[in-house]
Amino acid sequence: MNAMFRTSLVVALLALAACGGKSSGSPATASRPRPQTYGRGGLPQEATRTVEIHLDDRLRFDPGTVSVHHGEVVTFHVVNTGKMMHEFMIGGPDAQDLHEAQMAQMAMTGQMTDGTMDMSSMDHAKMPDTPGHRKYMKALADRIATLDRSAAANAGVHIPAGETRDLTWAFLGERAPVFGCHVAQHWPAGMKGSIVWAQS
Repeated sequence: MNAMFRTSLVVALLALAACGGKSSGSPATASRPRPQTYGRGGLPQEATRTVEIHLDDRLRFDPGTVSVHHGEVVTFHVVNTGKMMHEFMIGGPDAQDLHEAQMAQMAMTGQMTDGTMDMSSMDHAKMPDTPGHRKYMKALADRIATLDRSAAANAGVHIPAGETRDLTWAFLGERAPVFGCHVAQHWPAGMKGSIVWAQS
C-alpha cells in the first residue's frame, strides 16, 4: 500500500469517526440524524464571520475560548503552525468522548497515523492476546457503542503541519459546543477549547 493511498484512507477513516460514523464495535447510525443540541455543520456561504485559530505542538489552541452569538454561523480558519498533524473537532462532550474512544480503538488496531508515527507499520498480530487486553478492547467497544447513541452532531478537520483548513459551524443548538484535537492523545493532554455565548 503506497503512502499516499494509506494517508487518504486514514483521513477518510478519521473523518468518518469524527462524524460519529460506524466503527468497529459501534452500531450503524447513518439511518438516523444526530440531534443538533450543540448546532450543526454549516456551509461556507452561510457564514457571517471568520475566526482564525492557531494551533501548534504545545498542544494548545490560540485563542482557547471563542465568543459567538446564538444563531450565528462561523467559519473557523484553522492554522497549524506545528510540525505534526493536528485536528479541529467541534461538538458536545459526548461527541468528543466518542471520537477520543474511536481514535484509541483505531490506534490499537493499526488503522491510524498521527503524522509522526505510522501505526499501520506495527505488527498488530503481536498485540497481547491476554484476558486483560481482550477485556480492555471489549470495554472500549462498549463505550463507543454507548457514546454513539448519545453523541450529537459534530464536525472535524485534520490539519497537516504547516497547513490550514476551514470548518463552518452553525451555532443553532441550545448549548455551546467545545472544540479539541484527538490526534495521538492530544485531548487528554489538554488540547481543547471552549465556546461561550456572547452577551448582546
